[in-house]
Amino acid sequence: MDVGETVVLVSDVDGMPAGKEGLVLKVRDDVLLIVCLSAERLEFVLTKSWEVLPERNWRRLNKRERFRITREGSFLKAPLT
Repeated sequence: MDVGETVVLVSDVDGMPAGKEGLVLKVRDDVLLIVCLSAERLEFVLTKSWEVLPERNWRRLNKRERFRITREGSFLKAPLT
């Protein structure tokens, strides 16, 4: 991860829900300082590097997962022969 990169929380961290986007402010070893926008203010979150994904990876993973669920759902609805 690099400073200034947009990331998405993969799990709940310090009261911030999974899926919340933030901006990396500082990187030290495997600890990141991320700023996230909550309902009415900025929140600073300390997290480990494995608790976040770069935004582009998060979107690609969600897109693939939605496709898989849709495909499996339509497969399950197919008549048995």
